[in-house]
Amino acid sequence: MKILRTLSRMYVEDLSTSMTHYERLLQEPVRHRFRDPQTNLEYAWFHNMVLAAGSQEAVSAYRNISTTFVVDSITDFKYHLKDNGARIIREPYRIPIGLTMLVEQSEGSIVEYVEVQKEGNLTGHTDWGELVNKLRDPVRIMRKIKRLTKQMLLDKPEINSLPNSSTHPSLKPATPSTTAVPTASVPKPTQPAQYTRLPGSNGEHLLQERYGTTNRALSFYNKQMLDHLNDVMKSFIADQEMMFIATADGHGECDCSFRAGPPGFVHVLDEKTLIYPEYRGNGVMASLGNILENPHIGIIFIDFFQHAIGLHINGKAEIIENDVLMKLANLPEKIMEELNREGFRKPERWILVEVEEAYIHCSKHIPLLKKLDKEIEWGTDDVVRKGGDFFKAKDCPRPWIKEPVSSETGTK
Repeated sequence: MKILRTLSRMYVEDLSTSMTHYERLLQEPVRHRFRDPQTNLEYAWFHNMVLAAGSQEAVSAYRNISTTFVVDSITDFKYHLKDNGARIIREPYRIPIGLTMLVEQSEGSIVEYVEVQKEGNLTGHTDWGELVNKLRDPVRIMRKIKRLTKQMLLDKPEINSLPNSSTHPSLKPATPSTTAVPTASVPKPTQPAQYTRLPGSNGEHLLQERYGTTNRALSFYNKQMLDHLNDVMKSFIADQEMMFIATADGHGECDCSFRAGPPGFVHVLDEKTLIYPEYRGNGVMASLGNILENPHIGIIFIDFFQHAIGLHINGKAEIIENDVLMKLANLPEKIMEELNREGFRKPERWILVEVEEAYIHCSKHIPLLKKLDKEIEWGTDDVVRKGGDFFKAKDCPRPWIKEPVSSETGTK
């Protein structure tokens, strides 16, 4: 919880004129320019100063605010300030550059707190809203095209490199040795985790406050959420045959996908690390393409057949190739067995996940199902066995290019 910057405030009559004057005086461009509909004021931000302009009536209501604090987490500061005798005059709400709130400090001064979530020069010289509306559909189309072709068009050395062993201490490169290397892991000393804030996003904390669920949420965080996998969670994962994964690309566009395998196909390496195989699929690489741009991943295991319970795991993912994994020491025997398979049952590559959150999905709405026998042909290209054109999409119109792109020349 930090104050990142302190900005003095100045109230002016004409923002454009004053902005030009101070750009010359300070020899720096305006960082942000925006209008706040709640205060009816227009703002121009420099590095250490805020200009505010509006009607005389609008300005008079805020002249007693002399300082703006830019902070790393407005939610953390809200609870800290309330606990230390401050009064929240205006609850946190969204402005074009992030979140803001107005506080009467315990000694009586009035201060604005801002968490900046959008950096850059928002000076308003271009009608960005109109431009985005014009480009929205083409941008969306191009993102999808990039997702389909990125694996072929880009050289990605990070996929073929060794994973970061400092990030994933369970995986260490095997080192040549003339003596036998013990396979038993050496217990590592554990230290209590140092927390500076609650789990979850600022958005969920704000909505908990708005909808009156803060106490319920705190109870869940403190009783059901962990930053690691405990022994019961590890045992649960070892029995699972399927899971759902959620990823997003660098622009935030999401994909939800399904993964399945034999019981225990997801391997727990330690309380902070798990790894699962990527079998042959449709070649789109949507989830892996997202991970390449944005490592955050959400996983949910749901046991429909015995306990009717779910387990959420959130964390950061990394793509590991088979040849890289083979070079690592002390791999579980089951992973070695999969690496030595032949045909479509052999994984094409692996996803390593660093666990950041693990928590229950309650059973009240999960149906208890009966599992039926089904013959599975892993990695098959048989159209009928894959479901055929079940949704009758083959002949429907679509807005993107249909010709494949050559991975060697980058041409159609």
